[in-house]
Formats: sequence, structure tokens, C-alpha cells
Amino acid sequence: MIAELVAEIGPLWHERHQAALASRPRRRAVGAGARHKLVFVDRLLATLVHLRHGATHDVLA
Repeated sequence: MIAELVAEIGPLWHERHQAALASRPRRRAVGAGARHKLVFVDRLLATLVHLRHGATHDVLA
């Protein structure tokens, strides 16, 4: 199930991400910046876990 979701959404996310990067001028040298970026699959899993267990936000609001 997760593999199907990654196969379906992954290319779309990658295209959108690359378009966002290309739409603005570069402010740092290539390779500069944070090294702790998550890859798409890790972002997807973190989002799904957050959405699954995010009930505390509803309770606090």
C-alpha cells in the first residue's frame, strides 16, 4: 500500500519540488545548507504518522 502511494505521488512531488527550486534565484552555493533533509518516502511516512496520531491537536484546540 505504501509502495503504491509512493509510486503514484512520488513523481508528482518531485516535479513540483524541482519547479519550486527553479522558480527562484539561488541564494547559496550548490551543496550549501542543511544536511538533514528527509527523502520523499520518509516525509510521506512522517506525514501519515502525524495525521494518524494528530488527535491531540484537536483536543487542545
